[in-house]
Amino acid sequence: MLHLHNGYSTPVVRCDLKPINVLLDQEMVGHVSDFGIAKLLEYGQDGIVSTSFHVYSFGILMMESFTRRRPSDEIFTGDLTIRCWVSDSFPSGIHKLVDANLLLLER
Repeated sequence: MLHLHNGYSTPVVRCDLKPINVLLDQEMVGHVSDFGIAKLLEYGQDGIVSTSFHVYSFGILMMESFTRRRPSDEIFTGDLTIRCWVSDSFPSGIHKLVDANLLLLER
């Protein structure tokens, strides 16, 4: 994302950042892919699109990766969102949310 924000004369905002759009290379370095709805920041000067959108999207992406849940998962109904679910469990209950497969990798 740093390259998208600073690597071009006009920042690029990736509007649909999600785990399926991040590819890992042999060194496990993430690369953002599928720029179908990416926008140049100049189109969003009215406040519709900004680079701060990436901060929020990256946070959601990390929650999806660590919990193995999508924001559209069936458990998220009404006011319960993935963000609220993780936030309400942090820090004391976070171990209950983390994907068990990740805990196996620790050993």
